[in-house]
Amino acid sequence: MDYFVRGIVRNAFNLPSLSEEVYYILSPYMELTEKLGLLVSQIFPGPIHTIEITYEGEVARLSTDYLTKSFLKGFLIRFVGENVNLINSTFIAKERGINIFERKTEVCSDYASLVTIKVKLDSKEGTVAGAVFGKRHPRIVRIDDFHLEAVPEGTIIILRNWDRPGVIGNIGSTLGKNGINIAHMHIGRMAPGGQAIALVHIDTPASKDVLEELGKLPNIISVVQVRL
Repeated sequence: MDYFVRGIVRNAFNLPSLSEEVYYILSPYMELTEKLGLLVSQIFPGPIHTIEITYEGEVARLSTDYLTKSFLKGFLIRFVGENVNLINSTFIAKERGINIFERKTEVCSDYASLVTIKVKLDSKEGTVAGAVFGKRHPRIVRIDDFHLEAVPEGTIIILRNWDRPGVIGNIGSTLGKNGINIAHMHIGRMAPGGQAIALVHIDTPASKDVLEELGKLPNIISVVQVRL
């Protein structure tokens, strides 16, 4: 009851003890890692057999066991449903043949703290990273080689595209004519004219037909809708 009401863990044999003060510090990182788990499960199709989690900066000095368990909870919930939790997430992941590795370093050049997730699939690798801004606000700051700053919540359409004039306008027009309002949008690109990524937060989920219409637009490479 203490854990669910006040975030305090005492005398648990399957989790390290956690005071109310430590929980307050950890909670935004737990939210961040769970959201990163949800994101990974939806944008990287195919069986993932290896997950490497790197904690950099101040977060490396915290109880990262909770953070890894939170990530696995978010990652697995899409596959096993609400039965996954902080207690059993590591066991379920290993039961599914997923290898989990943790790395820590107190050095971080770009952020006070950074959590980077690298996953290995049969044919490729994928990366996402997140940080906590202002001590309490989780953000997605990287997807593969694209750097951006996006709020990890709600329904998001993630589009990969070629960085050409008119792409963003076409996306907005397509969503608008289908009655879908854009709440906000975050863009990342490697270089002008190269590949880019757009995270479009929308007020209502897009149908399969709308996603297919977006995918047929000029210079669009891929489209996926996620729910965070």
